[in-house]
Amino acid sequence: MLVPASAVPTAVSAASGRGVVIAGPARVIDGDTLEVASVRIRLEGLDAPERAQQCSLSGRPWPAGEAARRRLVQLVAGQPVPCWSAGRDLYGHSLATCRAGGRDVARTLVREGLAWAFVRYART
Repeated sequence: MLVPASAVPTAVSAASGRGVVIAGPARVIDGDTLEVASVRIRLEGLDAPERAQQCSLSGRPWPAGEAARRRLVQLVAGQPVPCWSAGRDLYGHSLATCRAGGRDVARTLVREGLAWAFVRYART
């Protein structure tokens, strides 16, 4: 069921047991970056291709960055997206674990082959 973005509450709350909670509708920037409640969030534990990055699939160019971005759009579309932030990346963006539809979106992108596990920023 799609929920209009205007019907989804937006919040940034104090620390929970998992870090600062940032929740609301998400706007996808690229395959590993979201904006939730006006906060730029870098998904923790993965690295996705840059938006314009091309890879090779069966010897042909494949728009890997755009594929990762499109899949992330599908995962978060029309749903509240809670994120648990426990720090910042080198660029000052919140580094967070986010869920949509009961799934960890970063884990889903890695499992589907659209991003790489990036242990430098992973807590687990």
